[in-house]
Amino acid sequence: MQKNMLLPFKVGKPVEDEYFIDREKEIKELIKHIKSMSNTCLRGMRRMGKTSILFKTVKEIDDPIPIYTNCYGVPDKKRFASLLLDSTRDAYIDHTGDGKYTSAIKKYVKKSVDHITYQLTDMDVNVGKYFKIRIGIKQKDIDQDILLEDTFNYAERLGENKGKKFVIMLDEFQDIGSRWGDDFLKRLRSIVEKQKNVCYVFCGSSITFMNSLVENTKSPFYRQLRNIMIGSLPDEEVKYFVRNR
Repeated sequence: MQKNMLLPFKVGKPVEDEYFIDREKEIKELIKHIKSMSNTCLRGMRRMGKTSILFKTVKEIDDPIPIYTNCYGVPDKKRFASLLLDSTRDAYIDHTGDGKYTSAIKKYVKKSVDHITYQLTDMDVNVGKYFKIRIGIKQKDIDQDILLEDTFNYAERLGENKGKKFVIMLDEFQDIGSRWGDDFLKRLRSIVEKQKNVCYVFCGSSITFMNSLVENTKSPFYRQLRNIMIGSLPDEEVKYFVRNR
């Protein structure tokens, strides 16, 4: 058998490019909601291709700037804050090439906490906000709910000061939503409804949780989200794809 032969199919992981099949309708609908800055729920059973849809969407949009964060297996709110904070920073830099912001981040990233704290007032407001949250993540006695609120609002402040819009895509959202409970969802709803420069895509495979998020009258997000349901691929599309591999 020839080595390095391109496998005809990929199983068990997100797919892109020549491995991607169909879903044009769902992607078009998702992009439409994102462009209108509407918050969206993307739901469906496992192995339906939701993550691949998110990856494809990230590649196709530049405004608003897409921020992808995988919530699966995140152990606590501090770790989530760290992931989302850095994802926001990286997405902004990748899509804007803001040299001054990049240089300022690099200048201070290796400094001690005390040195950064001392010079926060002299920093660009967005860089200062970034390091305030980064310092908070390292503190043992920090209120994690306040830390989360600051992290979610980082993209909002960055967008406000830089004239940019963002979409935060939270993949496997049920993994943190179900563990952190109603108080977290209520706090998140309060944050989301005040923001003008950020919209959200909540993506999940737990049908029970995601259905409740959208349809339960007691859910903080009841009637607050556009809904896209991802089902099985059409038989004809699958047959065509298989025949042409």
